[in-house]
Amino acid sequence: MADPLPTGLQARRGVLAITTWVILGAVASALVASGGAAANPFDADGLGPRQADRIGQICRQVMGFEPGETQFDSCVGSLSREYKGRLQASALMAARQACLVRGLPVGSAGLAECELQAPRSMPAAELPEPAPAAARARASFFQATPQEAFHRAQNSCAALGLEPVSDAFASCVANVNASAQPETPEG
Repeated sequence: MADPLPTGLQARRGVLAITTWVILGAVASALVASGGAAANPFDADGLGPRQADRIGQICRQVMGFEPGETQFDSCVGSLSREYKGRLQASALMAARQACLVRGLPVGSAGLAECELQAPRSMPAAELPEPAPAAARARASFFQATPQEAFHRAQNSCAALGLEPVSDAFASCVANVNASAQPETPEG
């Protein structure tokens, strides 16, 4: 018996199915990552020692946290996840470019399948040099005004190489701000 969908619709249905699974996988990964963050806020695993040290340096010099403070560990965990997300996004973009160079058309199942077969991560790149003195915290985070704390979060995300016009930058700033808040007792 013939499939009731015309060929073009079959291809679109296949792309939709693949896209749905990719989105579901991303959501599941995010949920797992956020659950793990609560148990171990210091999440620099998978990063090289230089990257982990640099992220710690950002949390100290830009945010104004000190090692041993809960917010320092939360800051390192948050920035580590954001940095790893940046590497994954770069890997996906590189995979897409490689597949497009092969002549696979945008919106095709072949392009989606090609992208999914590509490596999922890129080697950890070097983080930019430390922030200029103007971006460094002059005092503890706990002495900062809300506006200054927000600017520190922005500068921390910029120190990862995230561009202020990107959604990743906005997400990073929101996550760093959230990680900087003192924990409130449940009750």
